[in-house]
Amino acid sequence: MSTGLILAVIAGLLLTAWTYRRGSPVAAMAASFTATTVFMTVRFRLITKAGGPVWAGSIPTLVAIVVITVTLCVLVIRGTFTGRPNARWLPAALTILALALIPYLAVELTVVPAVQTAHRLQLAWAGLDMFEVLALAATGLALHRRPAIAAIPATITGTQLSCDAWINIIPSVGPALDQALAMAFIEFPLAAISFWTAARTLGQRRAPVPAAVPRPKNPRAAGLAARIPLVSRLPLTAGIGAITAICCGWSGAARRTWRRGRSAGGR
Repeated sequence: MSTGLILAVIAGLLLTAWTYRRGSPVAAMAASFTATTVFMTVRFRLITKAGGPVWAGSIPTLVAIVVITVTLCVLVIRGTFTGRPNARWLPAALTILALALIPYLAVELTVVPAVQTAHRLQLAWAGLDMFEVLALAATGLALHRRPAIAAIPATITGTQLSCDAWINIIPSVGPALDQALAMAFIEFPLAAISFWTAARTLGQRRAPVPAAVPRPKNPRAAGLAARIPLVSRLPLTAGIGAITAICCGWSGAARRTWRRGRSAGGR
């Protein structure tokens, strides 16, 4: 299970370094994906005590990885949205960090047992659902108040939903696997919508600013024109919110039926 998450982190770091070096706005999405994935991976590892190697310095090492990765990703996002000149050392730092994770991946593949018992799953799942709801709320708020930065919470939401589905499916067997696959049919489409929303907002941010429209003489027409952008965003936000609320409620009830005695696999 954690092998796939670590591979996602390594790929995210390399993609972030490449897009940031090219000056692409997609670097903000790549950085948001990478920071969220590493946070979810280490959080699940620390809470459940499964999905990774256990040695004396494992916890400090994991915390250091999270801090360094998130810090670098925040710098990338900040530079992308503020328009500051790209720091030449950031792509190199991201690449070095990705290469530094390869030995950890090798240990994961060769040393960690194929089956591990996961602890405190109730806390892990409850926290994951809470983070998903908060990320969704942040996406909706950003779409209404600050669309220019909506790509960040939208990418975080899509990443959390993808990680949720992955963590559900990989270690599950029997009836638990059937329920995990059923939830994935909701989580993966929601993640795709979130990533599409992020890409769309980035595309609008790169689009040229249109010429100023003459102010209409009719005040009611002016008010309607001012409300059109907000109205156009309401269906997307409301739809995602309603489906995610249903998903979180149903998945929480489903998880409670098979959480007890569930074991998390190493790969």
